[in-house]
Amino acid sequence: MVQTGTTRSIQLLLLILGACIGGSLFGTTPTYTVTVIPPPAGCQDGGVEGINNTGTIVGVTSCSGTNLPYIGTPSGSTLVQVPAGWSLVEDCRVSINDSGQVGGWVYNNSTETFAPFIGTTSSATLIPVPAGWTGHNCTGTFNNLSINN
Repeated sequence: MVQTGTTRSIQLLLLILGACIGGSLFGTTPTYTVTVIPPPAGCQDGGVEGINNTGTIVGVTSCSGTNLPYIGTPSGSTLVQVPAGWSLVEDCRVSINDSGQVGGWVYNNSTETFAPFIGTTSSATLIPVPAGWTGHNCTGTFNNLSINN
């Protein structure tokens, strides 16, 4: 018998459904715990954009009308520094690596330039880019950081 793509898709769907139903029948359904991590004090509308291997999350929150990155755990949240004179690029995400450093993109209004940065709760550093580089790209992971032109 020749199998079509549709036949294989239906068989795969039945296999997945069987595994899900069978797992719940035999008590192997995974359970989850949800923990609320509020944004830093004085800030609002915190959104989560990433998590590292220790469970620390990274997100962006609004504080006094300015979007700032923050890190958070069940014990609390703290703002992450961005370089002085620079602001977060609003349409770009921030990421966190397994060392707790936050990476993202910032914009300088006076020079009209974009730059990648690494920040922590105590400091921030611009990442040097090649001469002549003018653009930014908001994709990639931070543990294997790449700068795309």
